[in-house]
Amino acid sequence: MNISTIIGLVNNAALLLALGLLYDTLGPKPRGGKLTIQQALAGVILGAIGIAVMLTPWEFAPGVVFDTRSVLLSVSGLFFGSLPTLVAVLMTGAFRLYQGGGGAWTGTAVIVTSGAIGVAWRHLRRRELEDLSIGELYVMGLVVHIAMLLWMLSLPWSLAMGVLSAISLPVMVIYPAGTVLLGWLMVNRDARKRAEEGQRKALAEALQATHALRESEVQYRALFNNVVDPVFIFDRETNLFLDCNQTATSWYGYTLDELRTMTPAQLHPPDEVEIVERNISDGEDGIPHYYTHITKDGDHLQVEIRTDAVEYKGRRAWLSVVRDITERKRAEEALRESEEKLRLFMESATDSFILYNSELNVVEVNKVGLGMLPPGTRKEDVVGKNMLEIAPGLEKTGRYDQYLKVIETGEPFFVDDFVPHPIVGDRYLALRAFKVGEGLGIVVADITKRKLAEEALKEYSERLEEMVEERTKQLREAQEQLVRREKLAVLGQLAGGVGHELRNPLGVISNAVYFLQMTLPDADETTKESLEMISAEVRNSTKIISDLLDFSRTRLPDREEAAVPELAAEVLKKHPPPEEVEATTQIAPDLPPVYVDLHQMGQVLVNLVVNAYQAMKEGGKLTISAQAEEGQVALSVTDTGSGISQENMAKIFEPLFTTKARGIGLGLAVSRSLVEANGGSIKVESEEGKGSTFTVRLPTREEVA
Repeated sequence: MNISTIIGLVNNAALLLALGLLYDTLGPKPRGGKLTIQQALAGVILGAIGIAVMLTPWEFAPGVVFDTRSVLLSVSGLFFGSLPTLVAVLMTGAFRLYQGGGGAWTGTAVIVTSGAIGVAWRHLRRRELEDLSIGELYVMGLVVHIAMLLWMLSLPWSLAMGVLSAISLPVMVIYPAGTVLLGWLMVNRDARKRAEEGQRKALAEALQATHALRESEVQYRALFNNVVDPVFIFDRETNLFLDCNQTATSWYGYTLDELRTMTPAQLHPPDEVEIVERNISDGEDGIPHYYTHITKDGDHLQVEIRTDAVEYKGRRAWLSVVRDITERKRAEEALRESEEKLRLFMESATDSFILYNSELNVVEVNKVGLGMLPPGTRKEDVVGKNMLEIAPGLEKTGRYDQYLKVIETGEPFFVDDFVPHPIVGDRYLALRAFKVGEGLGIVVADITKRKLAEEALKEYSERLEEMVEERTKQLREAQEQLVRREKLAVLGQLAGGVGHELRNPLGVISNAVYFLQMTLPDADETTKESLEMISAEVRNSTKIISDLLDFSRTRLPDREEAAVPELAAEVLKKHPPPEEVEATTQIAPDLPPVYVDLHQMGQVLVNLVVNAYQAMKEGGKLTISAQAEEGQVALSVTDTGSGISQENMAKIFEPLFTTKARGIGLGLAVSRSLVEANGGSIKVESEEGKGSTFTVRLPTREEVA
């Protein structure tokens, strides 16, 4: 709950009560004339009070303001009825629309709803208004302001949620209490008005019928005793009570005979006696005075006394009408207590709070705020001083002008600052500046722990992303490995059957071709070409079967040390490059031997070299290079052929994937299987149209050890 919210709402509620008291004291009294005109005049005055409180609202955001118009209009509807409330609603509603802003229509709806609830409450309750209790007033205040909070939902959703989270609790604490205070003031006003009307009527009749009353003491006593408030008559010479009505004896507990032996001063506490006697001797002439009266039982009453000079049975006397204002005083005391609670809250707050006037001179500062100033600073050292006297650097940084802008526009200012501190260490501070009345309020909170926690959370979040990415990669690799194993299982079954069923017939065909070539040395060229074609296709088919069997039944490697230059030379010797391809080797002379199965690595290198030849149909350059890297030997086969597309890069090591017209796509899959079986790895880099480089990393004996 923002401290500025509480201050703004309490200040506005205090203004409403002050205007209510002023209206109660100086407001128009009925003097005859048409009832409708009097009601309309009352409505105009109530509307003016509503506009007055709307001129000093607490502003949540531009165009979204809060004041106590809802309290005023609901109480107006309850006590003054439909016509005055309608006039007040029209005036305040028109003024709210004139003010404009995003909350104008919502504010107008709150005005209409508050007045309507008050009028409806007046017409639906079955008892007279003088029977109103504090509890009923509080319930009405809750209903009105729950309706007001519901109207906040008509604002844009994000703004509505912000408004409700900021003002719901302060509104439901302060506004129903304000409704009780203003309503109770009106209850007393109505009772007082009825009493005054009765008193005026009774006294007027008494004055007009003095002679008749002398003839009829019974009639006089009946009128006198029926006055609602206590009435005393006491001698102007002796100050002894001469008479009183039944209300006085009932309230104070004294009999009329007991009172006739007493003076007015004896109803007051000792500390008031002197001033009471002085006021009586000076002649009071209807001026209200406020005292404390003590009953016979010792109860203390807060009273308002008006005293006028009268003639009583031929003697000069004073007539005092006493009005009980205990409840009003309690309401004022409750307001003072509320202000004191607010002050205590500021002092016990864990955040720094400093209040400035419109000229940015310090008005109030709490203990935490003093703690942020140089050591030893006391409140009296800063109260009354200008902000620049305390922090001269604010003008250079532009912060001073920002504070002036807050006062001018009413727009709050928020900033988080990093402040190096040589004593307590570096700190993060959250500063909030907002308009309070005509001045400025600044709240500063130490958010170092929160900032450090946010940084730690951010760091952990980044680390978590890396962990998730790594784990995802592992899962993806595991999935790929599982798919590969499934393919291997299928290939194993296929290879077993195909190898057994096809190898023998292919062997027979190969032997038959060989026999024909030996027995027909003088055959024509067409026959020789056909026999050679059959022999080549048999060899190709035999290689496919061998690849299938090698892939599905990779045997455990029989490792030994092997020299990379000899391995490369042996492969180029068995598989020399075509005429249009230039083959070179770039192998460091001091390269350590690799620790592998010589036959399996020879098969891998043959696959890579033959693939390179096939990729350079138009000619090119083949380079076999090797170098030591981090305890391993990196053996690379580079060609300048057609390269591999990005689409196929992720698939080239998968079984049965091929881009060739002939072949079944097992060469690279077998090569990776053999390399991994020997504790190595294989990768490819390629650019379409420029060539490819296959790099095989193989272990040395030292690495294996």
